[in-house]
This record gives sequence, structure tokens and C-alpha cells, in this order.
Amino acid sequence: MIATSSDDIQVSVNYSDPDGDLETNQSLIFWYRNGNLQSNYNFMQTIPASATVRGDEWSVGYIPNDGTTNGIEIQSPIITIGNSMPTVSSIALTENPTALSPLELSIETDDFDSDELTITLQWMRDGFHLGALDNFTSVPVEWLAVGQSWA
Repeated sequence: MIATSSDDIQVSVNYSDPDGDLETNQSLIFWYRNGNLQSNYNFMQTIPASATVRGDEWSVGYIPNDGTTNGIEIQSPIITIGNSMPTVSSIALTENPTALSPLELSIETDDFDSDELTITLQWMRDGFHLGALDNFTSVPVEWLAVGQSWA
């Protein structure tokens, strides 16, 4: 299983009983982070993403119950929590731009792991890349003219 620090972790079990008994809600679930029991998550089927950190190793122990007897505990494989991808939460250009004032870009990013982000910007005018403006968040008026298309 692949999980990142922005994913909930959920246990899923295939249950069978030699007597044909149905599984009950008395089955036991034990979560382990980095080999240590996390008792505050006992009996929960889902660990919230907020409880995980990149690099953590999680596993779950499960003891089935048929209403009469507990079965033998089974242990899941260990999963290591991976890095979450950064996201762009908003991006906008100057509303109603004119050639008389700079074209401004505002951009907001998020990173679930709180990593420092590097943003690379490239401006396109009329479909052509303008390398001289790379990584600028503002296009000066001397680059602007009526009828241009910017991205």
C-alpha cells in the first residue's frame, strides 16, 4: 500500500470462520506507529491523515471475533508514509488588465508536509515563452500592448 501524509489509513479485512459464524463488532484492532502501540486508535478502522507524518511506519494488528471466541491476531505489512505532493490552492492574474499597468500574478501554494517550496514561473505572450520574465510575478508595462494574450 502507498500512503502519504495527506492520506487517511484504513484497515480492510477478509473474514472467514470455519463454523460459518458471522464476524461481530467485537473484533479487536490495534495500530502501531514505528513499532509502538498507539492505544488512542485502538478499535478504530481508520487513522486520520493528521496523525501521520512522512517517514512514519504504520501497521495494524487484527483479532477477529465471531461472538463467542477471539481468533488469532494477524499483523498487516508495514507501510511507510510518503511525501505528499504540494498543491496550488489559488492562482489569479490581474482582473481587467490594461497595457497601462503591470500584469500581476498571485499564487498560493500548500504543502501538507510543511516542506519549503520552490515555484518556477514561465510567462507566455501570444503563445510564445518569454524567458526574460521567468520567475517574475509581475510583467512590467514595457512588455505589454493592447490585444496581447498572456498566460
